[in-house]
Amino acid sequence: MDNIADGLKKRLLDPNLRKRYEEQREAVVNYPEVASFLKDHNDLVTPAVLERSFAKLNEFMIETKKRKEKQPVANPHLEPVLVWHGTYIDCVYRQTADYKKEARQKAIKKRINSFYMSKDIAEASLSAIDLTPAREPIVSKMIGFSERYTSDPTSFQKGLYLYGNFGVGKSYMLAALAQQLAELGHQVTMVHYPSMAVELKNSFQNNTMLLKLNTLKESSILMLDDIGAEANSSWLRDDFLGVVLQYRMQEQLPTFFSSNFGFKELQKHFEVTQKGDVEPLKAMRVMERVRYLAEEVNVTGKNQRR
Repeated sequence: MDNIADGLKKRLLDPNLRKRYEEQREAVVNYPEVASFLKDHNDLVTPAVLERSFAKLNEFMIETKKRKEKQPVANPHLEPVLVWHGTYIDCVYRQTADYKKEARQKAIKKRINSFYMSKDIAEASLSAIDLTPAREPIVSKMIGFSERYTSDPTSFQKGLYLYGNFGVGKSYMLAALAQQLAELGHQVTMVHYPSMAVELKNSFQNNTMLLKLNTLKESSILMLDDIGAEANSSWLRDDFLGVVLQYRMQEQLPTFFSSNFGFKELQKHFEVTQKGDVEPLKAMRVMERVRYLAEEVNVTGKNQRR
């Protein structure tokens, strides 16, 4: 160490090297970000502190310039930051705001377990919903749910059953709520129910039916989109949907629905199977669970798909 220190001292005695050092030192202390930091710590910065901190200040300036000028850097997700260490100034590296935002968005997406839903649900937002006088109470109910559930996830919160004409935004509203809940740290499963119903026919062959059943049963928050658009069968209604809803009712797990049918129409849908069997009692049994889990809410408006 002594030999290195002696070598540095001898080099700085060289007039040319000393001049270049002074010029670089001047450039560093006058660099806008460095000058601002030194000004904020003006009462602590001394010539001795500057001398000890020169290498780190110079590193900060070089690395900051690279990022401003879009030059290659070792890790673009990190940015240099000056910190005060009592007797010297250090240059440390912290995650950039863009990287934090990107990581946060990835974490939010991972909290939404989506089956057969369109990709644009990832862009849904409660703030983007057209707040007509008829929709304000619905959005208010959604916000109220997210606040209550976040405050106490163990207390049963009734979900919403959104029904209305094609294209009025029912699926979007559920997706927007799913995004809101995911941002608050909650896991959500969102399923396009008719698509899953078709897929379930193939599940017996590859043994994935039980996995799908348990996923829907045990999800912290479940959203069944477009229920009533599936081809009704006794097995699907009683042994799949009925089992899912029974479990969620017993465990008091929040459940949401969207449909073109209101409660009465959905019950009629469940009464008649593809084979033509009419089973009103079984349909009523399923509807009792739907009514227990969710509040019926009519969504009105123009067909936005047009």
